[in-house]
Amino acid sequence: MEPKILTNKVYHCDNIELLKRIPDNKLDMVAADPPYGMKFMGVNWDKALPSKEAFQEMFRVLKPGAFCFVFSSPRQDLLYRMTRLIEEAGFMIDFPSIYWTYATGIGLAANVSKAIDKRAGKERKGEIKKGTTRATNYSKGLLKEYETGNPITDLAKEFDGAYIRYRPKPCLEIILVAMKPAEKYRRSDVWEKYHTDYFFTKRKKGGDVLITRTAMNPELTDDKLINGIVVESEPYKNTILSDYATQVMMNGHACTWLDRCRVPVSDGTLAGWRGGASAFGTLKGRTGESREANRGRYPTNLLVQHDLLDTGEVTRSNGGDQANRSGALHGSKNAISLESTGLGDSGSFSRYF
Repeated sequence: MEPKILTNKVYHCDNIELLKRIPDNKLDMVAADPPYGMKFMGVNWDKALPSKEAFQEMFRVLKPGAFCFVFSSPRQDLLYRMTRLIEEAGFMIDFPSIYWTYATGIGLAANVSKAIDKRAGKERKGEIKKGTTRATNYSKGLLKEYETGNPITDLAKEFDGAYIRYRPKPCLEIILVAMKPAEKYRRSDVWEKYHTDYFFTKRKKGGDVLITRTAMNPELTDDKLINGIVVESEPYKNTILSDYATQVMMNGHACTWLDRCRVPVSDGTLAGWRGGASAFGTLKGRTGESREANRGRYPTNLLVQHDLLDTGEVTRSNGGDQANRSGALHGSKNAISLESTGLGDSGSFSRYF
């Protein structure tokens, strides 16, 4: 018998072998930082993307509606292949990615001017030799001259400043967001778990056909009437539900607790909050603070590290006094902005992320 998978324990093994020991629909979330296939590290594991089987196993062990977060290189060819693998494994991928930006990347690019001098047999002053250390060259004052570059030939001078394959300094990693599709439930499943029927609807369908749904008990029926005569009845309990709200109610997945991810207000105050209409409901007054506003800003899909968006400019956000009702833009009449136009604080742009 396979040993039990323990929580709060790190396993050093092939991920597919470990996943195969986990029962179906068992895990609440998967976070994966697989090899990007960049061939950057000069080792075998970095030369290929993860297999499709690995993502299929992740899909199998996740509960319906649970999320999978996969780190990926922003390099477009690798990002495309990683996304395709995830989708082919069965995941839904119609979500915005999370973008993690930072200031500690190392730029790597081939210097055209230097390559021309090298082919011409010209050795630039201060060039680092094989076998020497960076510390040695720093001590000789050579590294700075080497890095700035001093082209020798006329052709190298003409192309000074050009680099091959467009590789600016990296400051971004992408986290792909995928979800295992919601499961289908019967209306009686909800009744059995909560002993309540959360539907209350009434609608007409067709000319002489009237379908009435007014009961709050799944034992009652959907009646199909023609000229006032019941021609077909189906118990509510047999109704199949596949919506996200039902999935959330049944196992707590297919949703994101975004209020727990709110960005704290940078200066710790809400001095500029003026109240008024809001997607959160009525606020306390024109000058009062609201419980919802105190939660901070609504989270974005950009994660900012090292105050990276600090341009030296200090800005002040507007004190919001109305909600931005943008449901039509998002294709849903019920969708509205979950944040007002501003909290009235000040600082760098990083405070929004």
